[in-house]
Amino acid sequence: MNDFVKRPALALLALLLMLAPNIARSAPMLGEDLFKALGCRGCHLAGGSGGSLGPALDGLGKRLSPEQMRQVLTVHRETSVMPSYDHLTEPELATLRDYLQSL
Repeated sequence: MNDFVKRPALALLALLLMLAPNIARSAPMLGEDLFKALGCRGCHLAGGSGGSLGPALDGLGKRLSPEQMRQVLTVHRETSVMPSYDHLTEPELATLRDYLQSL
């Protein structure tokens, strides 16, 4: 293999090795990151910390089906201060939903 081919291949391998810990992270962990990034804990109590404006989320997976949870996340209700997260991609919604169900 000449140097022109070796260098990009080695660079790609190095990049993949650097990303491997992030790729291997579990869906609940990614969901927790999304939960934090969206500021959900500002209004919702989860795991003993967070706000009190919205309902506590511990045990949510036992109270709501995955489809009900998706509706809560994507459909804004006039009587609610919770924003709609309909701008999230389907994989992001699924990841967030999976995390919420794990609480």
